Amino acid sequence: MRATMTSKYDHSKPKLVREFDLLGLNGMREKVALFEAGELSAELLAKAIIQALFEKEFYGGPRWSVGSPSAEARGENIFYCEMEADYSHKDIDSVASSKGTITIRPDSIHIEEYSYYVAG
Repeated sequence: MRATMTSKYDHSKPKLVREFDLLGLNGMREKVALFEAGELSAELLAKAIIQALFEKEFYGGPRWSVGSPSAEARGENIFYCEMEADYSHKDIDSVASSKGTITIRPDSIHIEEYSYYVAG
């Protein structure tokens, strides 16, 4: 399955659309196969994608509290997805977050305005 992505931090006009190896992300080969077989909904696939992208970039530790991925429908098979982790210890607070709009089509997946950041 073809997968493309744009970055929230790309300010060029038009935005650079790059292909990426979706199936190379943790657990994605199985999730895409389940979706293609009709055994996984587009919403659950979108959540799995944002979770895999988050886990690829996140280097937390024992004091981090990692949340569950969320997906808000924005149209037919279009979801605004987010996953966060929080850190709070003594006077130090931090948050790590992955966000993006994921569009799932039968032959492709596109992630728009993807961002990952750590603040705090």
